[in-house]
Amino acid sequence: VIKERLRALRAEKGETQKQVAEAVGLNERHYQFFEYGKHLPSLENAWKLADHFGVSIDYLVGRTEGDKEKRKGPKGHYFFFSFGPCTAR
Repeated sequence: VIKERLRALRAEKGETQKQVAEAVGLNERHYQFFEYGKHLPSLENAWKLADHFGVSIDYLVGRTEGDKEKRKGPKGHYFFFSFGPCTAR
């Protein structure tokens, strides 16, 4: 699911793999492995990718189908419900 979501989100933004990789601080080949399904992103890289594309980690990993928007908590913190009741980044 992650590889399909990454491809679709990148296409929506009109970015190349190189542009996404640079934006989140990855080597282009490393990012390509995520899109090709050869590797899964670490939690840190999943956060960076979700932030870059403006989606929740739940959406990125296929736990939700609809709401692609992040959910902001108090003081602008992002809450990712996949990792417990209120795990703030």
